[in-house]
Amino acid sequence: MALCIALQLDLEQSKDLLARADWAFSPSSKVDLIVQKAIIDKQYDIMQLNVTLFKYTNEILGV
Repeated sequence: MALCIALQLDLEQSKDLLARADWAFSPSSKVDLIVQKAIIDKQYDIMQLNVTLFKYTNEILGV
């Protein structure tokens, strides 16, 4: 997911990239939902995304 943010992919491109790696966004994962929202809103600042992720999940994406 960090690669999707770094490459500033849109949601469909992100889903395609994850599918090629045998991954997918999970609708039951808070992290996945937050990352999807950031992609939809074109918020590609990984530091700000990590602040939001840590606030709600205590997890961050690789930097």
